[in-house]
Amino acid sequence: MRRLGWVMFAATCVLVAAQGIMLAASDYPMLSTEVLVSAAFPLVSIGALIGAAVGALIVSRYPRNAVGWLFCIGQLGSAISLASGAFALLVDQKVIDAPAAGRAAIYADSYFNAIFTAGVLVVIFMIAPDGRLLSRRWRPAVAVPILAWLTHAAVVFAVSVGVYDIPTQAKLSTAYWLEVTGVALLLISLALGSIALWLRLRRSTGERRRQLRWIVASAFFLTVTFITVGATNIALGEEWWPLQVVLHLAYIGVTLSVGVAILRYRLYDIDVILSRAIALGVLAVFVTVGYIGVVVAIGAILSAIGAPGSALYWPSLVATALVAAAFQPVRRHVLRLADQLVYGNRAAPYEALASLGRRLADSPSPEALPARVAEATGRAVGASRTVVRLGEPDGAAPVRSATWSDDKARPATDPARESGTTLELPVLDMGEQIGSIEVSTPPGRELRNFERNLLEDVAAQAGVAFRNALLEAELAGRVRDVETQSVELAASRRRLLGVEDEARERLSAAIRRGVMPHLVAVERTLDESSAEHPETDRSGLENMLESLISETEHALEELRTVCRGVFPALLERRGLIPALSSQLDAANSLALLQVEDSAHRRLDRAAEAAAYQFCIDVAPTDRQSVITLAVENDLLVVTVSAHGSWAAVDATRTSGSDAGGSDVWLHARDRVAALDGEVRVRANGSGNVDAVALIPLGEQTPSVRTPSAVG
Repeated sequence: MRRLGWVMFAATCVLVAAQGIMLAASDYPMLSTEVLVSAAFPLVSIGALIGAAVGALIVSRYPRNAVGWLFCIGQLGSAISLASGAFALLVDQKVIDAPAAGRAAIYADSYFNAIFTAGVLVVIFMIAPDGRLLSRRWRPAVAVPILAWLTHAAVVFAVSVGVYDIPTQAKLSTAYWLEVTGVALLLISLALGSIALWLRLRRSTGERRRQLRWIVASAFFLTVTFITVGATNIALGEEWWPLQVVLHLAYIGVTLSVGVAILRYRLYDIDVILSRAIALGVLAVFVTVGYIGVVVAIGAILSAIGAPGSALYWPSLVATALVAAAFQPVRRHVLRLADQLVYGNRAAPYEALASLGRRLADSPSPEALPARVAEATGRAVGASRTVVRLGEPDGAAPVRSATWSDDKARPATDPARESGTTLELPVLDMGEQIGSIEVSTPPGRELRNFERNLLEDVAAQAGVAFRNALLEAELAGRVRDVETQSVELAASRRRLLGVEDEARERLSAAIRRGVMPHLVAVERTLDESSAEHPETDRSGLENMLESLISETEHALEELRTVCRGVFPALLERRGLIPALSSQLDAANSLALLQVEDSAHRRLDRAAEAAAYQFCIDVAPTDRQSVITLAVENDLLVVTVSAHGSWAAVDATRTSGSDAGGSDVWLHARDRVAALDGEVRVRANGSGNVDAVALIPLGEQTPSVRTPSAVG
């Protein structure tokens, strides 16, 4: 099926080439009215080739889209008509002696002439661009162009003449009225096709709306031209060649616009083409009317004074000079007028720049500034996409950025097809780049010189505003940082005071609970012995003294145990591992200490103290736990791992059952944070929960070997 489209395109090319060869072999010059207008060469031939190529491309990419097949069929029929007309011309001029073949060519030319081609285009209008009708109610509308062509075919079969070449004596005949009816049906179908396209345009958004702009513009132009040509030819009874040329151009425009709209979304910017089309049309009219007007005026003056000016060439020369002198000023005004009609405010870009200046004068916040600049810049130059970045290019990321698009409903497609050219301009302030403006144009459209100058002016004007926005953003960030630090410092101070008070109370309670009973017993024994036994024998004194010494030693041992939680002397003398092993043996027998080879050495004193306090405070005493010490990348990594929910995974409030509660947990975090460290709590793969302290190491002493694991 895909190859069939290219076969039809190849057949169209062969027929068009055959038409050109046969016209060249005729008695008419190639620049005569008979060739250019009556034979429609080369305008309609070019349109047939373009339409056939578009149809073949559509079929090759979308074989189920009826639009492509209609293009192939319609343009092949048009090529058949063109080649048949050229062959009939050669037979009529006796260049080829084949009367029967010439009569068959006349029939073929009449069957596949403009009514056939226009009918096919009408159906395309009704189903473009997706190949489906608007609704089931539009099905009868498709029958109108078909009925128009069948009516015309019946007339051709009956009288064997062209569309408008009905003899005068047959104007009142049935064939004439059938022909008029066919033309009227065709005009009605053209109107229906235009209405269908207009309804689609109103209901569409985004890419689909941009597609339909092409088709609606060409359909409207073709409909108006065809109605004008039909009415004029019926009224005059003959073809008027200027209107025929316009009709040929409208036909070419349809094939171009529909093909571009379907094959490539947003391949060209319709605004640019409309603007240049308006300018070209107005200038063409000016040149034609101006030249003819000057020649006619000079001729009238010469006739009035009785001078024989018809044989002179200088009136044409004067007319050419006058029109050429007036062309350039008129061109500037026409371009400005066309841009104003098509672009609106974009036709006056420096008004957009002034508007941007007024908007920047409102001192927008750093959050709103990039969006305002992006929108104003994009609308001023008609960009498809504008990206504004606020911040230094050397930074890891821009402080603020904003993207503006003229079609926010556009779906995400291949980025290579979303824009044409991209221009990025730096925004400078005092020679320093503090931002950038990136502008992407629609496909097929380049930035004009005045638009590039406009973008440079926008970038220059935005420099001060960008600098102010950066300073404001930096100031706001510092204010937020100061507020956050103030809150953290206040909370840390409250925690430290609370932990200090709690530590004093805990130490006092531990002394009262473990040390004071032994001292009280010693005091009671001394009092009792001095009051009840003033004279005691030597052996009794020795026994009593041994008892007092034993109680005193127990009191000292308990005092040592209590004081071990407050950085024992062993930590300073031998280091973290011996001190921690001794404390765990005495106070937490369920904890197992594991030391990797990288940690078998004396470390920074502050780091050892923080690690010691972290292990003592965090390690739970009501379940088995594992404490691991390791050194990784100048960090002392202390991991306390235990089963169950002994610590919250979010690392915020809880710790072990007797680790002092949330305040002790926060105290341990504060000690690690004081050395620029970090505490994390996470669930590992074995179902345990790990509390990990990452403590930076400062200057370290030479390594000292200690036992690798004690419990």
